[in-house]
Amino acid sequence: MSPVSSSLRVLVVGPSALQDSIRDAIGGDGAAIDLVMADSTDEAVDLAGGAPVDAAIVTDSTPGTELATTIDSVHDHFDAVPVVAVLAADRTDATDALAAGADDCLRADLMVAHPPVALSRLRGVADRAGSTRTEPSEASGIPGLDPAAGSGAPVAGDSVTEAIFDAFPNGAVTLVGPDLTYRLAGGALFDRIDATPEDVIGAPVDDVPAGERDVFVEAYSQALDGTETATETTLGEMTLVLRTAPVLDADGSVIAAVGMTQEITERKRTERELKRRERILEELHVAMRDLYPPASPEAVRSFLVEFVEESFGFAYVSVKRFDEEAGVLRPDRKATAFGTDIEGPGVIDPGSGPLWGAYRTGESRSIDGSAVPGLADTLVRDVLAIPIGRFGLIVVGQRDGGIDAVDRDLIEMMATTATAVLETLKQERERSTLAGELRSQRDSIAELRTIATTTQAIQERITAGESRDAIESAVCAELIDIDPIEFVWIGRPQGRDTNLDPAAWAGAGAEYLDFVLQQETTSLPARRAAESRETQFVPRISERVHDDRWATEALSAGFRSVVSVPLLFDEVLYGVLTVYLSEDRTAAPYRDLLEDVASLLVTYGRLLEQRHPDAADEIVALEFTVTDSRCPLHRLAAETGTRIRFDTVAETDDDTVRILITVTDGDGQAVVDRAREAPDVRQADWFGDSDPGQVTLTLDRPFLAGIIGKHGGTLQTAVSGPSETRLEVTVPQSASTRPLLEALTDRYADIDLTAQQTRRPDPGTDRLLTDRQREILTAAYHGGYYDIPRTVTGEDLAKSFDISGPAVSNHLKSAHRAVVAEFLDTTEEIKSDNEDLP
Repeated sequence: MSPVSSSLRVLVVGPSALQDSIRDAIGGDGAAIDLVMADSTDEAVDLAGGAPVDAAIVTDSTPGTELATTIDSVHDHFDAVPVVAVLAADRTDATDALAAGADDCLRADLMVAHPPVALSRLRGVADRAGSTRTEPSEASGIPGLDPAAGSGAPVAGDSVTEAIFDAFPNGAVTLVGPDLTYRLAGGALFDRIDATPEDVIGAPVDDVPAGERDVFVEAYSQALDGTETATETTLGEMTLVLRTAPVLDADGSVIAAVGMTQEITERKRTERELKRRERILEELHVAMRDLYPPASPEAVRSFLVEFVEESFGFAYVSVKRFDEEAGVLRPDRKATAFGTDIEGPGVIDPGSGPLWGAYRTGESRSIDGSAVPGLADTLVRDVLAIPIGRFGLIVVGQRDGGIDAVDRDLIEMMATTATAVLETLKQERERSTLAGELRSQRDSIAELRTIATTTQAIQERITAGESRDAIESAVCAELIDIDPIEFVWIGRPQGRDTNLDPAAWAGAGAEYLDFVLQQETTSLPARRAAESRETQFVPRISERVHDDRWATEALSAGFRSVVSVPLLFDEVLYGVLTVYLSEDRTAAPYRDLLEDVASLLVTYGRLLEQRHPDAADEIVALEFTVTDSRCPLHRLAAETGTRIRFDTVAETDDDTVRILITVTDGDGQAVVDRAREAPDVRQADWFGDSDPGQVTLTLDRPFLAGIIGKHGGTLQTAVSGPSETRLEVTVPQSASTRPLLEALTDRYADIDLTAQQTRRPDPGTDRLLTDRQREILTAAYHGGYYDIPRTVTGEDLAKSFDISGPAVSNHLKSAHRAVVAEFLDTTEEIKSDNEDLP
């Protein structure tokens, strides 16, 4: 500090501690002040020695003495001497001291910390009291103004001004005279500008080459006019606040203007950021209100990118969507306002790099742009990845300047909001899906009920049907009552499998059917079902219009989907059931329904065809020649040079069939021996005595008689010789022979149809006997049961048919009664007829 330029005699009354602190603060060596130290007023009088005193310092901590008493004592002994009361550091109220007569008050800690301020206050008190000893350097008491030197003469700063300068570490303090020239200047702010206090002092305010001069001139002019001001201005990149106030003389006139300039750049930046935050929040609120309710997650992600792009101006903005199916973060939306030169990261696999790390932890992460694929070779230096819950990431990048905390907070808040919106959409989607599933289930239940009712009705009508034509017509009539079914038809193959002839139909589609069956198109669903032996389903006919003419006609008829089911038994095609629907449909449940109906049609149709016709019914007799070695009877006859006659089927189980044959010519034992060696013969034995030549064979299924019976025919005779086997098969005229022919030709490659005729059946026992009675009666007759002596016993028959002896006896008695009754009835009819003859 610079020493005070004038001497000042001050009386200090108080304890020794106060005396020491004041002496250390303002009375050191070289100080222009004379301190008179005394413990009491009386002692002070003695020490003063009658010499004038400029001011007195007293304290409120004098032991055993009230402050007011000490002040009164000083005034009694030293007339008109101004008194400055020094208060303890914890005393902030000077009212009592001033009421007791003190002219000024100082806190003890301020005096110690700022001696120049204390000296200035002492001089001011002395000046106001008119002390003749006080000789201040400035008549006004204001450092820097010397009337004797003229109003514009600059003077050097003293310790008071230095203390004031030190009190403004982020600014500057200036004193401007009435002529608008700087008289004092200083402060830390000068360290940051291109001017020094020495450059400024003495210069006019409007000549200073820094800052906005007009602002400074106006502010100081108003202060010199007696008005305090506060003005924000700029100095380079700094933002300043300039506060000016008038400096008054003792008579109240303005003699100068003091200015305090403080840098508020950081504060203004914070204010701007807060205002910007408020603006973005308001825009976000409005934007979210306009967005709500969002149409889809895609709309939310697009909104995020667009809003961040417009509000923050980052060089790169994108959203990565979590792909639940693939388990990766997939690029979804990207800002385009800054060009397409920044592609950014592509698909982000689990565990790969910092972006996945931010998603995995659910915490925002600042990342060096060089560590992010797709951004490493760009000008993007700073990257911020912010999770959108479990839905993905917002990724933003900046070329320079970094991403500040305010922007980060705002984007995190947006991500939180977006997470909540996406979660709501997810829940709504799940609720909608669940509601749709419930509706679908209700519809399916109603549909299944309809299908169940229809199925039951179809079963009832099929079982009541008297012919195949009747049950097929009944099925079509029932199916057409199901709401989406528009047209039903059943076709039977004629010649080729794909040459289908309509046997029954229902609904509005006869014209369509007539047209498409005239076309030579193999893509018609019914023809494809016939050819492939598999159900054909077209869920959307409209998708087939470009390739298939039938689809165009079907669509024109109002059909939207179609199902065709082949009617199969033992891989033999009996027909095709086709249904056209008025709406696009999945395969179930109509496919299941139609396949069940198809099975019923085939089963009951075969049962009807296999019923024995009345004597008046005509039959179709078919004769075949077989030379295929897969026929076991033909192979045995050819290998042994014998003739073998098939008699009957004795027993059938899941895997085998037991038959009775008779060796009518040749070595019967050779047939038995060779049969025992054959791979498809499980067992071969004589049936009863070997004399009749009857043999029982257990063969692997299927056997010739079973194949014929499955398809509506009856094997009447089968005789095998060394060169060929001749078969006679009968089929009711009401049944189709095609399935039988197809089944036989599929089984035996070397088989030829040599004759076919339609005739009335020969009167015989077939209509009189059950199948079992006829089989046992045939075996008994050919086996020698009726020979004398018997070569086959009842026990042999029971063992062969795997039934009890009494059961065999009952079957034979029933057969005998039926045959004898028929013979006697016929005899009586003949006798009666003869009686009428002349």
